[in-house]
Amino acid sequence: MVKRMTTPAAYRHGNGSLIESRTDSAVEDGSVFIPKKVGSDRRMTQRFPIELSAELCIRAIRIPGTTVNISSGGLLIKCSHDSLKIGRRVKVKVTNWPNSSGTNSEIALVIDGAVVRDSNGYVAVRRTRYEFVED
Repeated sequence: MVKRMTTPAAYRHGNGSLIESRTDSAVEDGSVFIPKKVGSDRRMTQRFPIELSAELCIRAIRIPGTTVNISSGGLLIKCSHDSLKIGRRVKVKVTNWPNSSGTNSEIALVIDGAVVRDSNGYVAVRRTRYEFVED
């Protein structure tokens, strides 16, 4: 069976050949399109380099760490841990959240999400829900 697909120029065919322009091409089932990196960052939301104390929570386990960056889509945390599975549901509590006067407060940001990357002491979490709580 053959499917019709419109493919942006920033993609490559599964065999590695570059698709040069936007085209309506016939693609057989089973072929794979591999995204090519466009620009310096493919992320949809802007990341902010915020370094605060944090705690990665997996059920009853608490792993201390430090945030590397935060965006509306999630965060990257540096922490010592055993290997985490991609997709694992976690909670991250970021303490001493800065307030409007620029000083730290007794407010914590709590993010519920899932692990999307785990490598060399860093864990990336995609946010599904968040709330600010009094610490």
